[in-house]
Amino acid sequence: MEATLKKRQTEILEAALNLLARGGSHALTTRNLARALEVTEPALYRHFESKKDLLKALYSFVWQKMRGKFLPVVEARMDFPEKLETFLHAFFDYLVENRGVNLVLLSEAIHHNDPELKEAMLGLLERIYGSIETILEEARDKGTIKGNLDLRVAARMVLGFIQATVTRALISGESLDPRTVDTFLHIFWEGAKA
Repeated sequence: MEATLKKRQTEILEAALNLLARGGSHALTTRNLARALEVTEPALYRHFESKKDLLKALYSFVWQKMRGKFLPVVEARMDFPEKLETFLHAFFDYLVENRGVNLVLLSEAIHHNDPELKEAMLGLLERIYGSIETILEEARDKGTIKGNLDLRVAARMVLGFIQATVTRALISGESLDPRTVDTFLHIFWEGAKA
């Protein structure tokens, strides 16, 4: 899907993400989407066969957008924990800019209890885990963190911290406090350093 998106499909996906970010999953209806794009509902189905196909495309589309933020950090020449800190700030910036749309997509996959949507969400999570694991693996290979550290579990800890922090901020309406990242990194670093 990533390489085959046409211009109009990209516009539809952008509009869908905007609806999700502003109004949550209930706002993403074909009627609202058509209205936002100033087209008829049947016109949407020329680009996506169903709402489910649109949702599946959204998972890949979100990864494309996230990847643009994260890949430069993952590939940057930085030492750990500065690299992880930069990654976390980039991740939080993305989620704040997009009002936690990833959490909405997660709820969509759970709410619909659809195996294909769950698989698409798992694919998104695996890509995020992979980015975090790459940062941790580089640090392990340089001897900065423990050689026996389970990178998969450590990546889940990092992503769990991100999800919990963003969920709380979205529900409470409070802004994200950058010091939270510093505190997490201190605790994580104390447990992981070689």
